[in-house]
Amino acid sequence: MIIMEFNSVEFINIFFPVCLLFCSIYPQKGGYILLLFSSIFYAWNSTIGFFLLILSVIVVHNFKKQEISSNISKILLVIFLVLPFIFFRSSTSLIKLIPILSEINKNYPESLILPAGVSFYTFQLIGYLFDRDHESKKTTFKESLLFILFFPQLIAGPIERAKDLIPQIKYLFSKGILFNKINIQKGLYLISLGLFLKTFFSDYLASKFLGDFYKNGTYAALTHIFSNGMVIYFDFLGYTLIALGLARFFNLSLTLNFKRPYASICVAEFWRRWHITLTSWFKDYIYKPIASTYNYSKIIVFFSTFIVFILTAQWHGFGFRFLIWGISHFFLVILSRKISPYCKNIYSKYFLWFISFSCINFLWLFFFYDLEKSMEIFTQVFNYKSFDLNIFSKSVILFLPIALFASLLIDPEEIVSYPETIEKGSNNLVIFSGISKKFTRIFLKITHNTFFSMIFILASIAFFSYSRTFVYFRF
Repeated sequence: MIIMEFNSVEFINIFFPVCLLFCSIYPQKGGYILLLFSSIFYAWNSTIGFFLLILSVIVVHNFKKQEISSNISKILLVIFLVLPFIFFRSSTSLIKLIPILSEINKNYPESLILPAGVSFYTFQLIGYLFDRDHESKKTTFKESLLFILFFPQLIAGPIERAKDLIPQIKYLFSKGILFNKINIQKGLYLISLGLFLKTFFSDYLASKFLGDFYKNGTYAALTHIFSNGMVIYFDFLGYTLIALGLARFFNLSLTLNFKRPYASICVAEFWRRWHITLTSWFKDYIYKPIASTYNYSKIIVFFSTFIVFILTAQWHGFGFRFLIWGISHFFLVILSRKISPYCKNIYSKYFLWFISFSCINFLWLFFFYDLEKSMEIFTQVFNYKSFDLNIFSKSVILFLPIALFASLLIDPEEIVSYPETIEKGSNNLVIFSGISKKFTRIFLKITHNTFFSMIFILASIAFFSYSRTFVYFRF
């Protein structure tokens, strides 16, 4: 089966235009149309996941309607929600241990593959379960279902909260969809820019560093490592902008997941700005409940942070390499909490940024590759057999620095809020704050129009031969 993603021809040329057409013909039925198309979108990509999702929503919705306050009941329900995710995530190992699963995998090879987006909608359902909402009894099943199933944020987030999205969905069902010219223009721009960033700064770079390129010596290995950082950043940023843009067409606002994370001078600040909805989920449902119980003592803060990063690692994938990635980030966060307050001058600030940025990019190796290949790439950094720049094509030599500066200077918050200006307080934990704002505003003044939106889309389509699956679609 062809997977339908935001950067696929099927989605751009058929699915989304047809969805918009139906919404324009039957605007008062907009909520039901979005439910139908969201169901088609997810069932197309994951039939098993679709039935699991529907069952999970039914159980959580009825639990919320009855306003059961028993903690034991909630814990049992959480186990019910998490078990499918754990099962499918560990299915590769279980196949080797359980004969019947091995037989099922032989006959139905796709049946034990992790359903698309299961980790995202599971967390959103758990948040929905625990959030205190006095309006729960007034929330209908169709509203709960669309809250989870809404296709722009279903597969890879953002992980929305009920208090933010449910009121918008209620309005959608009661008033329908009245297309707004400003929202359509904004949505078109966000989609086109997201596609452009995904195609040119993620897919193109990824296509140039496949195979054994890193074996060409120190420069090649370093280029490979930092290219990985650009690949995952612009892949996820591109997805996020597309998701926000798609939602704007239906007059819905989703949460921004990025605020210049690579400009952070320490790893602790990086996690406040990278995948914001996931970080805030762990903060609100894991960190705070544990730490607040013991009055945020130093030991319990240390322990709570450790638990969060272990869970973050396992959320992204089971295995020793993800544990290395998560625990390394944990120690860097603890270390940066101690060091960052002393970075009061520009030199120490930029030095700490360089160290943090390098550590983050080196650790992406364990995110992308198995342990053996990760260590092989790392050791190639110290292989000085070749300093020959001729191993690079001219386009790649220019492309990686451009991607790097774009990740530091382009401010997603300014892009989403434009033409409104976001008033931000001074933050000493990021670099290039003033320059970034000015650069992004100039970029938007030039490109924030229908002409450039079409240029971005056409350029992306022209280079669809480089297209790759969104990194976070595997979660």
